[in-house]
Amino acid sequence: MTQKQAAEALQICQRHGMELVWFTNTLGHCGGLLANPAFLHLAEDAVAPYQLCPSHRETRPLIRKMLEEFSALSPARLLHVGGDECALNGDKRCRERGQSDAELYLDHYRWVVRQTKKLGKRPAMWGDMLLKFPEIMDALDKDVLIFDWH
Repeated sequence: MTQKQAAEALQICQRHGMELVWFTNTLGHCGGLLANPAFLHLAEDAVAPYQLCPSHRETRPLIRKMLEEFSALSPARLLHVGGDECALNGDKRCRERGQSDAELYLDHYRWVVRQTKKLGKRPAMWGDMLLKFPEIMDALDKDVLIFDWH
């Protein structure tokens, strides 16, 4: 989607009294992004590129840029950052950190939430991984709006 198309979508929603809330995946469901050869090296699994590697040194700068771009496109207070259906500790970089799947997920999303809030947006994310890792709930920022897709 181009910036022009995003502006048109926003105008259509506003004409109909709707609020457009942008959504971007920031870990799992990144197959489309990783299909671009420029980003394939950021995959958790290069053979089946579906998820960004949260431990790759270039992942956070890319996500920061994505969040900035999506934030700039929308006057909405909310920005959905994904967070569903993640498979963790699938590569050497992640395993070398010595964190459990839950700890790795929490570390990544605490950072994503902080970045989103720095942009003046309220973060929203899917809740399925929080159901998988209920032990991280108390450590997650209470301002995060949880979506349930069941």
